[in-house]
Amino acid sequence: MSSFYIDFHCHPAMKPYGHSFKKTIGSNSKNRKDKNCIWHYDPPSNFDKILNYIGTLTKFRQSDFSTLTYGNARIICASLYPLEKPFVDTKKFGSGDVSDLLTNLATGLSDKRIDYVQKMEDYFNDLQEEYLFYVKQSDAIIEVEGQKAKYKLVSNYEEIQNNQLLNENLKPNDPEIISVILSIEGAHIFNCAPYLKKPLKSIATIEVLINKLKTSPHPVFFMTFAHHYFNNLCGHATSLNSTLQKISPQTVGLGTGFTELGWKVLDLLLSKTNGKRILIDIKHMSVIARAEYFMYLSIKYKDQDIPIIVSHGAVNGLHSPQVPVHVNAATAGKFMTGDINFYDSELEVIARSNGILGLQLDERRIANDGTRKKAEGNLSKREIQHEHARLMWNQIQHIGEVLDSRNLPAWNCITLGTDYDGIVDPLNGFWTAEQFPDLEQALSKHAYNYLSKPNAIKNDYNKISVNDLMEKVMRLNGINFLQRYFK
Repeated sequence: MSSFYIDFHCHPAMKPYGHSFKKTIGSNSKNRKDKNCIWHYDPPSNFDKILNYIGTLTKFRQSDFSTLTYGNARIICASLYPLEKPFVDTKKFGSGDVSDLLTNLATGLSDKRIDYVQKMEDYFNDLQEEYLFYVKQSDAIIEVEGQKAKYKLVSNYEEIQNNQLLNENLKPNDPEIISVILSIEGAHIFNCAPYLKKPLKSIATIEVLINKLKTSPHPVFFMTFAHHYFNNLCGHATSLNSTLQKISPQTVGLGTGFTELGWKVLDLLLSKTNGKRILIDIKHMSVIARAEYFMYLSIKYKDQDIPIIVSHGAVNGLHSPQVPVHVNAATAGKFMTGDINFYDSELEVIARSNGILGLQLDERRIANDGTRKKAEGNLSKREIQHEHARLMWNQIQHIGEVLDSRNLPAWNCITLGTDYDGIVDPLNGFWTAEQFPDLEQALSKHAYNYLSKPNAIKNDYNKISVNDLMEKVMRLNGINFLQRYFK
């Protein structure tokens, strides 16, 4: 088979699971024509693209397993995410049909799913239902445009390795295999968020839930500790735009650090005495919580090999929270500078921990308004893809130059973490995972223009070929990380 791709953060089940609520909750249809089928193929129409361009709405599917198959994605981290109640609490727009219509338009989840979330008080149960949604078709063979394919939930790197070996030596009628690693977005799944009617505050009760995760046949690899709203465990960063903030403000707990309960939950997740360690994804954590976490690891877990994970993120181009200025001249001023994105000083922490940073394909995160505007105005597919791939290349270049300036391997912690089928505004021209090969080709051109001329890379060990750089970003960095930590 041709080159494959790894995605450290996407939501293949989010839309089909949502549509199952219009039928039998959790039913994963085997008919690709059904919207509650995880293989249902719904690429963006021209109207969808215009709607996304004008209003950043993404109702089409980006990471269903048919699309992943077409794009040669063969290893993914599928994020389980029980949608948070405040996210669909649109009281300022009224209630009932109008509210549901607005939210459904933005997410493509179905009105029945929205109704369910608005009443939901048990996130953990919803998490288990989404997990079972994956289980129901794991290892089931589907025919996609004459090619047999399937996905398999995996529990360790050895299983991934076996699947990849089969992919590389396909025999007639053998299915191509997508290895699916489970992750979780948001520790609100422990039902401790303050906006619930009866939030859990007992560490003993939460420990029972953590033990269930760790004894599952398919243990969770990592968890995003924070998300959009305060979970009584640690503070979060601003993640919603000004319009959504007016509808559903994130102010409670915004920018705060860890709580006493949060430290206890963190230790249970990182512990290896109660099952496999569940690693922590720092995306969505507040700046203060991230700093506290770094310090905590350096003291309590000093001699343990615990990597810093950003499953889907971007850099903001600023030196540090204490010195929020642009130091790297070549890329300064091109990025969205919100503190949900990561500082140069944090890049160093990630790299020194042997961590990973999955770059998300969300225009609003990876570039500021001025940079995005410069990418617009092209009509041909080639020019659209070239200019929008530049937005991602700016991120890669910045990370490489920052780490090289600190005498670290420049390119070893970068991978893809698209956040496809999360509520993202994808790069124009790279609407779904089907365009992964196009993305690699477009990035290669930017990499060639950069690497073939004098640039800011000083250390010889960081001066590599275009092919080697693309191999690292698209495949090798992810493979090496999984081999080391997904055991």
